[in-house]
Amino acid sequence: YKYITVDQSVADALVELGRNMRVPMRVSKLVKGRLSAGMPVGTAREFLQEICNRYGLVWHFDGIVMNVATEAEV
Repeated sequence: YKYITVDQSVADALVELGRNMRVPMRVSKLVKGRLSAGMPVGTAREFLQEICNRYGLVWHFDGIVMNVATEAEV
């Protein structure tokens, strides 16, 4: 999954990931931060995991919707 960011919010990048993968994405309003260049190229799952690792997020896919929240919310 190759995704190029130029000063984009983390939440927007996650929504775009969902759109590209055709998976509805529910992102918590508490998800903050901005992405810039430097995201590794890999699978979509690796991209998601890298964002979660960098910004203290967790994700859960219930079979229909991908949910992303902060670690503090869980």
